[in-house]
Amino acid sequence: MTEKNLSNGNPQKRYKPPSQHDIFTIRKALRGASSVALSCLDRHTAMPYVSLVMMATDQQGAPLFLLSDLAEHCKNIKKNPRISVLIDPRSEANPMGASPLSALRLTLQGDITPIKASPSLKRYLTRHPDATQYAQFADFHLYRLQATAIHKIEGFGQIDWVKCAGLWPDIAQIGKLEKMIPEIIRHMNSDHLDALAIMASHFLKLDGIGCQMVDMDCDGFYLRHADKVYFIAFFEPAITAQLVRKQFMALTNHARMAMTQSYP
Repeated sequence: MTEKNLSNGNPQKRYKPPSQHDIFTIRKALRGASSVALSCLDRHTAMPYVSLVMMATDQQGAPLFLLSDLAEHCKNIKKNPRISVLIDPRSEANPMGASPLSALRLTLQGDITPIKASPSLKRYLTRHPDATQYAQFADFHLYRLQATAIHKIEGFGQIDWVKCAGLWPDIAQIGKLEKMIPEIIRHMNSDHLDALAIMASHFLKLDGIGCQMVDMDCDGFYLRHADKVYFIAFFEPAITAQLVRKQFMALTNHARMAMTQSYP
């Protein structure tokens, strides 16, 4: 395979600004990721060390990890915080789907650092309820990855190094949206369980009965079904109440139309 934007050995020139397609594709994959491969450098040998970890994102989109001081990867990153993370959306939604080499995957590079728990810990535990018991232990801490570059592969010949600048939503706008989220969740669970069920059935291929909305961000929302949490992406980012409402209506109408067409 040949990368479209390699340039005469200059490492800086290979990074391109994110297009609208990049922004949508990358953020959707990050939001939907649950388990990922984390690579760091072994503190004794400086050899690559890879482990499986659970991931969520904060409201702005940065990856979050709840890690134990006792884990090898945690001991390694305390000596050298530079890591990479492999995200394979295929494993989240369609493990028996497209060939791994023809499907989307992302490699993020950057520095990982410990952060204060709240409110990011609440968001992480909403995504991974089973981790609640571990969050009480003194050796577990929340970490955030500050990505500096993303390697995006969408199939043969569709390969790019993407700059992170311009990829994330505006912090001020996210802050305003975050204040509205509890009321949006309450409203959807109180008045629109039928819409949540229809979207879960169409986009997630689940029996939508019993689904509850548990969180959201500017890129989509999270549903809990049978003790597991799933992500449904908006068609477009939504940073105001009006845009959020528009996206829920668009997703619901799309799901209803698809279900109608499948049952003539």
